[in-house]
Amino acid sequence: MSMKQKICLVYVRLISILFIIQASFGIFQKLYEGRTDDLVHNILHALIGIIGALSSFGENKFVKSRKFLLGLSLFYFCLGLIGWFWPNPFGLIPLGVADNIFHVLVGLLSFAVYLTLGERKTGRKNEW
Repeated sequence: MSMKQKICLVYVRLISILFIIQASFGIFQKLYEGRTDDLVHNILHALIGIIGALSSFGENKFVKSRKFLLGLSLFYFCLGLIGWFWPNPFGLIPLGVADNIFHVLVGLLSFAVYLTLGERKTGRKNEW
């Protein structure tokens, strides 16, 4: 396993764990307070964390992790931009300034990792 592959997997696993932890705290806090206003937002973070964690194990883990990074970066960057102009997309997820900043930063960082650790066209098959 190359260093780029290790870094890619560590990044995907780390961000997945952080999403799951953040979502867990958010869900438990909302349920403890008896509020459900932001529950969908936390559930989406948990699902994204679970999908990321699952993508970084098993067969083709490097390919799946890179696809996850690309999807995560595009989704979060777009969501962050949409949040500036549409604070409650689809009436499901209220987004504040902190959410928008978080989404844009995660999107940009994930895209930077995707590009930096990306597959290079060298003429060799299955480099990743």
